[in-house]
Amino acid sequence: MLGSDRRYDYAIAIPARNEEARILQCLEACRESIQQAQASAVIVVLVNNCDDATAQRARSCGETLGVPVVVEERRFAAGEAHAGNARRAALDLARSFVREDGHLLTTDADTQPSASWVKNSLSLLAEHPSALI
Repeated sequence: MLGSDRRYDYAIAIPARNEEARILQCLEACRESIQQAQASAVIVVLVNNCDDATAQRARSCGETLGVPVVVEERRFAAGEAHAGNARRAALDLARSFVREDGHLLTTDADTQPSASWVKNSLSLLAEHPSALI
């Protein structure tokens, strides 16, 4: 795992549960989008309550992706194992890798963000700081 002493301009937080069939396409799409943004980035995958090889596939992809990838596995209690908690945990972890004035982006593990997603998102955040939460 990357040392959390490195600070990036932004991080992409991805909660993932039983997404071994789709996680590679998501990570590759994120990498393509990151390449257009011209800012330092890290991808953080929070694998929660999985019964498949999501974590292993994400780690393997991260070794050759060309973009830093952090993969952490968590098991939430039955009543806490839902998308909201997984996304919150992914964002909290991602925050530890971002500069104080950096940004957090998030997507789902079963999606493939467009090549312009990161660049457009960062541009909008720069133009409209009131959109920051």
